[in-house]
Amino acid sequence: MRQRLGEEEAHRLRVKDPFDMKNGYNYDYIMVFKVYEEDEDISEMQRKKNMTYILKRLSRGGLETKLYYSAQNDEVYAKIR
Repeated sequence: MRQRLGEEEAHRLRVKDPFDMKNGYNYDYIMVFKVYEEDEDISEMQRKKNMTYILKRLSRGGLETKLYYSAQNDEVYAKIR
């Protein structure tokens, strides 16, 4: 496993993000959103202020986001810059 992690880190260092190269940094924050099942009971507030709502507001504010699912597909990670 260490070898695989070493290979992944080496790949990450080879592949440069143009934003990172220009500005000297990559992402500033990470938000984690829980993924709910369709039949799961959630509140009205959770329906209104969901992940899409929050990400749209961040985008309108000029922030960039990149989304990833967790390994178990029970969370979504939003990298923000």
